[in-house]
Amino acid sequence: MSRQKYLQMVVTLAVLSMLFSANAADAPINAGAGTTVTVGDNYEIETTGNGSTAVAAAQNANVTLGNDAKITVDGDSAYGVQTNGENSKIEFGDDAGIAMTGNAAVGVETSADNSHIKFGESAEIILQGDYNYGASVWSENSSIEFGADAKITAVSNAVRVGGNDSQAIFGADAILTTSGDNAYTVHLGAASGSSIIFDKGAVINSDGHSRPI
Repeated sequence: MSRQKYLQMVVTLAVLSMLFSANAADAPINAGAGTTVTVGDNYEIETTGNGSTAVAAAQNANVTLGNDAKITVDGDSAYGVQTNGENSKIEFGDDAGIAMTGNAAVGVETSADNSHIKFGESAEIILQGDYNYGASVWSENSSIEFGADAKITAVSNAVRVGGNDSQAIFGADAILTTSGDNAYTVHLGAASGSSIIFDKGAVINSDGHSRPI
């Protein structure tokens, strides 16, 4: 990644950090098995520490966040949003923002079968660090869905699907960008019956020595 691209990402993360920190941080969400958690608009989570997770849903749990949810996670091997139990669901309103600053970090992932994560319009995920993933469908019969105008910016990998019969779905005018060496902007693994679907107007960018698809 060029120095200019690196500086642009650092500046973007700094601006997002200031925006996300305008109010006192709210508590992380860890929905237990069979529970339902609902929070309103402008929910803001800031977490630090390796292996931390800002929003998680266990088996049969349902989590709903309103518009303008903001998540900032600083740590290696961390998750912004994760389904870690079967038949769980996490849903965001419009204008969600996720910023990750560690290595091997994941912005959004389904890690358990039959789990689903959905965003409204204008969601944005930004990751700084090596070996990271913006959106990862890593379980069977699962999905991550974005409304129109979604943006994912990552050094390593923007979106991957690696579970059988699973999907990543993007609404109109999505923009996905990677900037590191040996990166995938869009990666569909060796999974049976799985797909990555884009509506009209999608833009796939690959800076550096990356592999766009």
